[in-house]
Amino acid sequence: MLQNPGRDVTSAKARTALLRCLANPDSELAAWVNGFDAAEWSELIDLAIMSRTQSILRHCIMRSGLADPMPYAVAAKLEGADREAALVSLAQGRQAVQTVRSLHEAGFAPIALKGAALAYGYYPVPALRQMRDIDLLLPADQAIEARALLLGHGFRPHPNAARYGLEKGHQLPELYHPESGLLVEIHHRLGPPEWKGETLLRDRVFESDATICILGEIIRVPDAASNLLHLAEHATLHHLFANGPVILTDLHYLHASGKVDWGAVSRLAPELGLERSLSLLAAIAGRNGAQWPEAMSSIDRSISHELAAAAVDAMLSSEETHRQQAQLARQNARKELALIRALKPDPTELARIGGHDPASASRWFGYPRWLVEKGGRYLRSRFNRSTPAKQARRAALAGWLHGEELPPGA
Repeated sequence: MLQNPGRDVTSAKARTALLRCLANPDSELAAWVNGFDAAEWSELIDLAIMSRTQSILRHCIMRSGLADPMPYAVAAKLEGADREAALVSLAQGRQAVQTVRSLHEAGFAPIALKGAALAYGYYPVPALRQMRDIDLLLPADQAIEARALLLGHGFRPHPNAARYGLEKGHQLPELYHPESGLLVEIHHRLGPPEWKGETLLRDRVFESDATICILGEIIRVPDAASNLLHLAEHATLHHLFANGPVILTDLHYLHASGKVDWGAVSRLAPELGLERSLSLLAAIAGRNGAQWPEAMSSIDRSISHELAAAAVDAMLSSEETHRQQAQLARQNARKELALIRALKPDPTELARIGGHDPASASRWFGYPRWLVEKGGRYLRSRFNRSTPAKQARRAALAGWLHGEELPPGA
């Protein structure tokens, strides 16, 4: 999910510059920011911070020699956001190592999925790839015991997580570490049960002998091709691009490593139901200067600009926009459930508003203001003319990714 709940950045120039940077961070960015004024630079930086890609953008700017043309205040804002992200990354990296070490000492052999494997195994500097959490895959018969172990090592149940077991979803309820802020998700599947390709890819991941070293600890990870396929499913079928545009940089560095078996990717994509996901990702990345789509000559990249635009809009939308669209979708589904959901507070949001710990009863002091924010979001979702149109495009995109035909005009 995007980091900042604020406004959307609508500047086409800022969006294009960020996409070019993320799709190929080793290319020159100068042509895409040439002539930027202070307001356009500010839009670009705000978009990067909102999408948690400020470190990648600063990397692109520094290697392209663009630090001097930037207005001082904007450059300082980007540098500050980058340094803050680096400090958080270091603290969470240390806690991630301690977490995995505790599991190793208890006889578990977790596999670190997605972000952790990418940051420490493929990115040139781990801090470039911000991690919100660490996802650890274990066999289903070990997952509950491993989670219980972590609860005895300083972790707490996330206050916003429901209570359930192996019967629901693909992971156990989220844990968080109060001191480091690290979130841990114990997975027993790679995706939701309704994803038909999940078992095939999970078996392949468990068979992998790939490892990375994080601060001296050897940790199992998926092979590069399996990680790429899992990332594609997670960004498209699971999140419908709402987890942001960093997937573009992930794919760049996976390809740059030379470790991806592209033949295996092409062969497995149809079996996993990911042909359309990879086609759409390849179209977006290729149109923004990425090189990896050339390695998949068999993939169809003749994606309409309207479909690609809907995906990009989802990637670059603010958290507030995603919330409005989700609220509108619920309102259009079952109104009685939407009303119950509308009055049920999110503990994390209450804590943010009231300045209290999410697990503390004092968080309820934030409830009146939370209701006001919720009501404002409802009004914006109902009267913002662009929200229903965006929701319709996202619904069409979701249907297409799952094999449906696009409705006329989509």
